[in-house]
Amino acid sequence: MLIDVETAPDGIRAIRRTSRFWTTRHEAIARVREAMSSDVVLLRGPAGVGKTSLLRQFAASMEHDPERGVQFIDGGVTGAKELSRVLDAFSDGPSLHVLLIDNFNEAEGLTTDDVLALLRADTALRIVVATRQATGLESPLVALEFDVQVVPPRTC
Repeated sequence: MLIDVETAPDGIRAIRRTSRFWTTRHEAIARVREAMSSDVVLLRGPAGVGKTSLLRQFAASMEHDPERGVQFIDGGVTGAKELSRVLDAFSDGPSLHVLLIDNFNEAEGLTTDDVLALLRADTALRIVVATRQATGLESPLVALEFDVQVVPPRTC
């Protein structure tokens, strides 16, 4: 079940136009779905490899799943104050929660600490993060508490 995939909290940049002619990447979607046994899945790669498109296709693949609530946010412009809306939307939805964070950058918007706070607040939450840079999520200290899996750029 998609929860606010197309609408963003106040202050979010306009959602990029998604091509009507994309080709579904079944293998990449299956790889992300498999990786969701982890608490956090990182899609890391350079600009232009299709991280955003993969996130949108992944969200669309779960559209009719009544057991999972899915939200899509832009981590570059979403701040910690909007996260309470994310948790509220999940609390009203299905029992399993998937948050897709595009454009994650420690220097702008959400931080690793914000993501970890979400995971601590919601035990049914799985997060997929698309980023170009290394993040604090790969830290050995984070690995002691949460399972983080990195999906390489060739998969995107």
